[in-house]
Amino acid sequence: MSVKKIFLAVACVFFLGTAKVSAQSADAVSAMIETPAVSFCQAAYFMAVYAVDSDAISEAEALDFCIDAGLCSIPSDPEKLITLSELAGMCMRTFNLKGGIMYTITKSNHYAFREMQAKGFIAKNADPSATVTGSNALILITECIHAVEVGNL
Repeated sequence: MSVKKIFLAVACVFFLGTAKVSAQSADAVSAMIETPAVSFCQAAYFMAVYAVDSDAISEAEALDFCIDAGLCSIPSDPEKLITLSELAGMCMRTFNLKGGIMYTITKSNHYAFREMQAKGFIAKNADPSATVTGSNALILITECIHAVEVGNL
């Protein structure tokens, strides 16, 4: 593991550890960091762990929870890779982040992505249809958790 990845792992564990998901397994964070492209199940796991404040949940149960809670739509394949736009939508709904008028009206992933760009959580030149690496997904999730914790919604 490179020094950059070790630093990122320690930073993510620290930030996630100080937030609501403090009970979360370090193994899940480490595995996510090494993931070259995140699936719906993997993203749903982190959202569900935050929402239910427990890491005693499988990825499949987490996806079912997220679908039932309206955090994401039913993917054609649970192992389908999530796009940056879909992850942004999942984050906006999971963390109850406020958005602009178009996001408020539609709750669409497109406007969630645009809102995340406006908040500075996603780069202005990012492609909404791109897949997301595990480390980038954790950075986005950590940004959302931090926004919730400091009240910067």
